[in-house]
This record gives sequence, structure tokens and C-alpha cells, in this order.
Amino acid sequence: MKKIALISDTHSFLGNDVIEHLKSVNEIWHGGDIGDHRLIDQMESIKPVKA
Repeated sequence: MKKIALISDTHSFLGNDVIEHLKSVNEIWHGGDIGDHRLIDQMESIKPVKA
């Protein structure tokens, strides 16, 4: 079974607890406000992202 993290409105910030959780999923789906687009690069370094 594929595990997908749904996250939204990060406004350029990911806490360490969120980063640790994202490591346990297969994909990250982001909706809402991202803020600085470097955040997508940060999430892509953890798992594939759809935003």
C-alpha cells in the first residue's frame, strides 16, 4: 500500500517533526500556500512531491 502525506499552507516552514514524518511516506502532496519555492526542493530531497 502506498503512503501519501497530505500537507498544506506551509508558508516556507517545515518543522523537524514534520520532516521526520515525511521520511516514512512514499509521496508528499502539497496544497495551499507554499511560500518560498525552495521548500519544494527541500521536500523533494525527502520524497517525490506533487504540488
